[in-house]
Amino acid sequence: MGLSWRWVMPSAYRSASMNWACCRRANTGRASAAAGRTYQASRLAMVFGHLGLVMCVVRLGVLRRLQRGFAAAGQMALTNYIAQTLICIALFYDFGFGLYRRFERYQLYLIVLAIAAVQMAWSLVWLRHFRFGPLEWVWRSLTYLQRQPMARGQALAGAPLQAT
Repeated sequence: MGLSWRWVMPSAYRSASMNWACCRRANTGRASAAAGRTYQASRLAMVFGHLGLVMCVVRLGVLRRLQRGFAAAGQMALTNYIAQTLICIALFYDFGFGLYRRFERYQLYLIVLAIAAVQMAWSLVWLRHFRFGPLEWVWRSLTYLQRQPMARGQALAGAPLQAT
């Protein structure tokens, strides 16, 4: 009563290959081929367009406050990266608030923007008083094998004191 593998496997292979063949036939039209040829060029043009827009915004001085926030966050990149990781672990893992899969994608974008805004503001305030972020200070101190000055008024090792 049972079917032999000799009969089941070839028929399964045939049905699978026929399904794939119909999908291949559907995607081989002229429009698809033309889109495939121009897709990479259009992506490159889009990248250059975005790059040009960013460069215009920076050179014209538009959104100067936002630029300062990005610069400060970039100066404290390691500290902000670790802080963002800890914030998201606390928000989304079960031993924190357990909010994983509770938000739609657009809500997650708002959470990302909120975290980035808080980190930019915190970075600006921190860097008014200190030369580096806390983890950047640890990294520098370990790199130079001596404790680096943290506060703005302190001179760097081997460097003259400058007014800031």
